Amino acid sequence: MGFTRTGAFYYGLSTGMPDVYIATLDPVTGRVVTAPAPVSQQFQGRGSSPAWSPDGRFVAYLSNRRAVANLVRGPRVICIRSLETGEERQVSTPLSFEVFHRLHWSPDGRFLLEWPPRGRSTAPPPTRERARSSPRASRLAASSGGAGWPGGPDPVGLLASYFKYVVFKNPDWDFRTYDFDRDVARADSEVGATLNATDPNLKAFVERGSKLLLYHGWSDPLIAPHNTVNYYERVRTTLGTRETESAIRLFMAPGMNHCRGGEGPDTFDALAALEQWVEQKKAPDRILASRIRSGNVDRTRPLCPYPQAARYKGSGSTDEAANFVCTTP
Repeated sequence: MGFTRTGAFYYGLSTGMPDVYIATLDPVTGRVVTAPAPVSQQFQGRGSSPAWSPDGRFVAYLSNRRAVANLVRGPRVICIRSLETGEERQVSTPLSFEVFHRLHWSPDGRFLLEWPPRGRSTAPPPTRERARSSPRASRLAASSGGAGWPGGPDPVGLLASYFKYVVFKNPDWDFRTYDFDRDVARADSEVGATLNATDPNLKAFVERGSKLLLYHGWSDPLIAPHNTVNYYERVRTTLGTRETESAIRLFMAPGMNHCRGGEGPDTFDALAALEQWVEQKKAPDRILASRIRSGNVDRTRPLCPYPQAARYKGSGSTDEAANFVCTTP
């Protein structure tokens, strides 16, 4: 989530099918004027990680165009689309985008930077592609999995935009003036009642027969994993273990980054597990997760309901879920 320098708003939307969408938004009323449409009609379901040019006239994104199927990850290419003409061009690059997933424009809009996830080395080092840009109209782009990662000269766009536009309501706010104690308290005072989802008393939710399935990557660099663990522990303390586990379960994913990515298995069907729980009364006691590299599954691992964790049985491949069992440490 963030804003271009001209005030255009963009955000990430988690869906089952990754893609980049373009729509027209009325900046005064917030009403969507034109319905979101895929940025590419020819390669639907294969776009991710949109990045607006500083002047707001172009959107660059990664496209999984070489994959044999929409849901299979493969080498990706950079695409740059003009929001004025609709013309799109593909940027040539010597790098394999099998492991690259983030784009960032240089301040002058002349270059695109790309680099791999943390902990993933590749040669040559992060490079930059020359791009052309010019200025723009009021639009928004949505993508699944387009979150920015910490690092670099500026803070993550989501965090900076939150304090700039939501907390201080000042587009000129400088993150260098940020004071942790003062500004967090102000954020809680200004919007805490609306945005904070920290109330552990879910008794009414449980009594109506509702089910809640939570998951979080242990390697998430954006939101501390223990935030979710601590919240779940508070719910158990408030409701009791038996009542909590009858309606709420937490699955921690080892090695998974923010929602996806990382060295651990990050592909799993949480919705199917929730459907079975609600419709067939079968509570999830494990969820099978896979890691996909170059379009192939090279590792599977069971995700276990917290506080259980997957323990190796002692024999067989450590890349196969069948050789692990969920136990309480």
